Amino acid sequence: MDWLKNKTLKRHWFAHWGRLSAILLIGWLGAVSTFFLSLMTGWYFDLMYQNSISKSELLADFGLSVSSLQQFFAILGFVILLKFFLHFWERQLIRTKAEKFNFHLMQRLFRRQLQWTSDYYKRNGFGKYLLRYSGDQLSVRNMLCNGFHRGLRDAFFLLTGLGLLVYLNPFWTLTIVATLLIVSPIAFLLDSKQIPWTRSKRNKKSLVLKYVTETFSNQKGDFAKSERTKISGTFQEKSEEALTANLQYQFWENSRLAWVAILGPLLTFSLLAAISFSPESKGSPGQLLAFMLVIGAMAPAIRSISKTPSIIAKGMISLEKIEVLIKKKTPLTYSKKDKAEKEAEQGSASPETDPKLVFLE
Repeated sequence: MDWLKNKTLKRHWFAHWGRLSAILLIGWLGAVSTFFLSLMTGWYFDLMYQNSISKSELLADFGLSVSSLQQFFAILGFVILLKFFLHFWERQLIRTKAEKFNFHLMQRLFRRQLQWTSDYYKRNGFGKYLLRYSGDQLSVRNMLCNGFHRGLRDAFFLLTGLGLLVYLNPFWTLTIVATLLIVSPIAFLLDSKQIPWTRSKRNKKSLVLKYVTETFSNQKGDFAKSERTKISGTFQEKSEEALTANLQYQFWENSRLAWVAILGPLLTFSLLAAISFSPESKGSPGQLLAFMLVIGAMAPAIRSISKTPSIIAKGMISLEKIEVLIKKKTPLTYSKKDKAEKEAEQGSASPETDPKLVFLE
């Protein structure tokens, strides 16, 4: 859990816990409305077919009921509209905050790289650093939005769903929890196998990008045939290394996603098997249907949480790569005297005086 110790995240993300908590509450309310939408269809059966199967039994226990189709559709429409606005504002707020985090992070990186000497660029080129401004930004944003925020929101959502399941039938709930405890380690094992290949894939891709950039940026005329052959051979070699790393990464990624995809059906299987082996716990048809509806609503959140460790790991790889560049010091950078002369010649504003270049606290 390197993200717990990361100073950049502590100062510029987790420090804003009040705003993050408000966004989390909005997301949780939007997620919980999913339970209500699933269960309230029982009202329609009761009203339309006059043949109750107690599908809305859970809502009735909380004192919620309708007396006409008009009332049902009015409530249904209101909940759908409310879910739309909650979902919109959750995404708008969390993604805006993540984009601002990335913007200021890139400002710090660019400001630091302006201090590097031209000799360093001549020796190392600049192509491999382009991913810090493109793919790495996407990974960091994904970590903030879908890793930290969505992972925590779905965790609270699952706790809410677990409470509903316990209320409906404690024995069935114990079966579901036991199944999750058995299968979850497999998903985490697949994650641990994937992470090394995630680093390798990104490094190989960065080297290919660097080679392409340097090849064409250094071109001073048409390539000779022998030179083209040599360049093509080197490019093919680097590309094959990147392909190998990417295929290994995809193998573990596809294995993990395939495993996650069967979690919902696997929970249903374990529930029905438990009822079959213990008929005295079968309850009423409406109770079972409500229980399965809640599980169905929880399944996407379970799949989402199983992806969270991988998303955070990828994001931390990107963030650490950016931080390594930000922390690079002399002799890679100009001296203070050289920097002052350079700024005087270019008429550029210093980071201390230009508010646009300041990483906001």
